[in-house]
Amino acid sequence: AQIVAGAFSDRSTHRWGRRRPYMAAGTLLAVGGLMLLGAARSFWPFAGALILVQLFTNSALGPFAALLPDTVHPREHGKASGFMGLARLVGDTGGLILAAQLLTAHGLDGSAARGFHDQRMVLLSAILGGFMLVTMAFTCVAVRERPLASRPEAGIWRIIRGSFDVDVRGNPDFFWLSLSRAVTNLGFYMFLEVLMFFLKFTLGLPDAESRTMQVMLPAIACAAAISRCRNRSSASAR
Repeated sequence: AQIVAGAFSDRSTHRWGRRRPYMAAGTLLAVGGLMLLGAARSFWPFAGALILVQLFTNSALGPFAALLPDTVHPREHGKASGFMGLARLVGDTGGLILAAQLLTAHGLDGSAARGFHDQRMVLLSAILGGFMLVTMAFTCVAVRERPLASRPEAGIWRIIRGSFDVDVRGNPDFFWLSLSRAVTNLGFYMFLEVLMFFLKFTLGLPDAESRTMQVMLPAIACAAAISRCRNRSSASAR
């Protein structure tokens, strides 16, 4: 979704610019999917809403990532990329803390506490959706884009097919960078997805959700420190 939406935004002649219309539409649709996710009470509605959230958030993220080469001077690409990675880590940390606090909260006995327990996922989705809307609106207002004067001629299927047509031999550095990033993310998310179950069912910890957060926070803090060091080394190299 990121690759295809980014390719379509490359050819957009909207008066708002190439990226912002896709960012706004993708975020609004993703927030709708997020609220369906929070309101789901059975497996298939939850799974369907999760697919929508993934589809629409990534449709916004592709054009958003393209803002970096569009608006940042090439000499500052390394620094901007580092800050973007740092912001993502801050978001991961905040999301973990928020989810752990809301979804593992133990209220007092009574109807009010039971009502809060039933609505925690809706509340979490609403907070995340509100944050997405605020940051999307700020980005769309703060970033100035120059509309594309003319759209390159290409059919829809040709654009989609061309999005995945990478000249590996002509761009070996890009290929190895993409491959190494894919392997790194694969290992990280395989670890992340099974960590809570390992703590809960293998180690038998009673509060596995909170313990998962405690394990992940140092890992994210180390990644943030590495990202900061990369920013400094990139600046020194220039």
